[in-house]
Amino acid sequence: MKKLNAFALIPIGVFVVFYLSLGILFEYVMKIPMGFYNVPVVVAFLIALFVAIIQTKGISLDKKFEIMGQGAGDKNIITMLLIFLLVLARDIVQVQGQGLLIQVIKKEAGNIMM
Repeated sequence: MKKLNAFALIPIGVFVVFYLSLGILFEYVMKIPMGFYNVPVVVAFLIALFVAIIQTKGISLDKKFEIMGQGAGDKNIITMLLIFLLVLARDIVQVQGQGLLIQVIKKEAGNIMM
């Protein structure tokens, strides 16, 4: 059995601290409305990923990327990503459909006025 090590949680801690710090900075210090929505989550994730790469000793960089690729290719992760993509596609269709509906209403309203 492998020995558990709390140091493996450092990248998660870095992500949470970085995300919360920026959110608090944007919302309460810089007075940006909805500050947490303006936090670049991808940047926080990349910083945490960089910390994870640095803290792992004894493994080559190629092997580290291979391990990350295997984790990202897990069937549960792929399923989650497909769900997000389908929701995004649905939202885009709804927004474009509403825009089209508004154009039709305006056109019909213009025809009625004439």
